Amino acid sequence: MGERLKPNQELRLVTKRLKAAGKGIILFHDTRARTAAMMPAFLQYLRKNGYRIVHVVPAPQSQRNPNAAQ
Repeated sequence: MGERLKPNQELRLVTKRLKAAGKGIILFHDTRARTAAMMPAFLQYLRKNGYRIVHVVPAPQSQRNPNAAQ
């Protein structure tokens, strides 16, 4: 997505891809103004369509697997 999209275009693209897949993990770059501008509409879309929103955070150091690849 290197092209310059307007917020409504980005929203349409992301929701189209999500609908086609039926599920997924979406990562947005919060440094882009257009992403911030479309976020309220995107969150509303997710709620209306029964998707769950989760916040992923790193596990505390004490719970990390010492054998996991770094």
